[in-house]
Amino acid sequence: MVACSAPASGAGTVAVTVSFNGQRTDAGQPMMFAYLATSAVLIQPTRGGQKGGTMVTVSGPGVSRDVEDIGCAFGKERVRAQYHEPHGWVCASPSRAGPGVVDFSVLRGAVPISLGEERFF
Repeated sequence: MVACSAPASGAGTVAVTVSFNGQRTDAGQPMMFAYLATSAVLIQPTRGGQKGGTMVTVSGPGVSRDVEDIGCAFGKERVRAQYHEPHGWVCASPSRAGPGVVDFSVLRGAVPISLGEERFF
């Protein structure tokens, strides 16, 4: 196994090649690595009831209609988003055992594209 650190970059896909002593080890077939847009998002509303089911709309760079597999993380609880015209991506908040504040992140697959800057009450 080889572990590498990816340098900073804007959003997009890049080819990754691996070499050992100057010889490429990928048989001429580079792997592709996707840089995702990590950016602030707007969530509305930012509060919901303990029973869950609050429809939370997510907007901002990196979450346009043509982006697939969007989800939301309310703390450790992950839910899938659905695209609804004209509002955009919408997640239903999960139920909670008690009141409190949780970190909120937008996901693309299992990868956060926002970094928990938002809070959901």
